[in-house]
Amino acid sequence: MVGHVLRHQGITSVVLEGAVEGKNCRGRQRFEYIQQIAEDVGCQSYSEMKRLAQDRNSWRGASNQSKRLT
Repeated sequence: MVGHVLRHQGITSVVLEGAVEGKNCRGRQRFEYIQQIAEDVGCQSYSEMKRLAQDRNSWRGASNQSKRLT
């Protein structure tokens, strides 16, 4: 599903790419959802992940090889 959202423009991509306003809490920085997906598919950055998602077969291969089971 994330690959589909990354390939197309719409409200879901705006929500996925949006930033949350407010203060940061003390302590360790929280891992964002997008960062976790990028790590799972083996990408170093969001732009790399978005580029990978443009090719459906490459995205499918990367997401099937992820270490985490959902």
